[in-house]
Order: sequence, then structure tokens, then C-alpha cells
Amino acid sequence: MAKPDPTSRDAATLTPSPAGIDSTASLFRLATKAWKGVTMAEEQSHLTVKNSGGVRLVEFSERKILEELCISEIGKQLGKLVTDVEGVKLLLSFKNVEHLSSAALAMLITLDKKVTEKKGQLKLSDISPPIYEVFKITRLNKLFTIYGTAKEALADF
Repeated sequence: MAKPDPTSRDAATLTPSPAGIDSTASLFRLATKAWKGVTMAEEQSHLTVKNSGGVRLVEFSERKILEELCISEIGKQLGKLVTDVEGVKLLLSFKNVEHLSSAALAMLITLDKKVTEKKGQLKLSDISPPIYEVFKITRLNKLFTIYGTAKEALADF
């Protein structure tokens, strides 16, 4: 079998060259950027944010807020909503949520501290009876202002 001609197109694709390495590195950077873009899109899918009369109404897209990564992403998104505005009015509606982990409760406590630092208001609504029971057991129902519906909470801002 004959050796490939180094000037031929086939040989260039088979033989690593500085240009080939640069192309590979560029491809890696593009793939990394694309992957990061997917992560950002996934982050945004955990919440729906609407403005209602100066109040940021947040609805959770997830039925189960249990996984650490999901909770972390939600915490970052909520944190951004708070840091944007002095005196923020934030309403979290749990109407889609069926299960909530203790780590999610910790994230809510952290969020409450941030809202308080910004001289804002945080209210919760639409919490299912089983989740509300957890709030009662942990006495978080004393920390948070909780309403039966988002409509009731919006009327009280």
C-alpha cells in the first residue's frame, strides 16, 4: 500500500496539523457555547414570570421541586428578579407544585432574606394542603405571608 500524498486532501484530513488542531479547538468552543445555551434555556423553563400591577407573579413550571440542580437554578432566577428592583413585590404561586424538598424550603428562606434586604415584599399563594402542612410543621407559615389564591395575594400588595 502506498503512502498518502501529503498534499492531497485525504492526507490533510488524516494528518493532524496546527490548522486541524485549531479547528478542533474552535469546534470544542462552539460546542461548549451551544451546551451552555441549552443550560440557560433549561433554567428559564422552571419558572413563568408575569408582571401584574407592579407585582412580579412567579409560577413554578415543575410539579416536583426536589432535585438540587433544579432548586439551584430556580434560586438563581428568583435572585435575579430580586436584585433588579429596590422594593420588589414578588408573589410565588405554587399552584402547579405537588412536592417540595427541604432544600427548596431553604432556598425560599434565602430568597426572603434578599427581598427583605431590598425592602421588598414576598408573598406565597396556591400552596396545596400537604405542602402547607410542611410549612406549619417547620413554622415557615409564620415567616411567609401565605394566601389561598394568587388573586387574594395580588389584592393585598
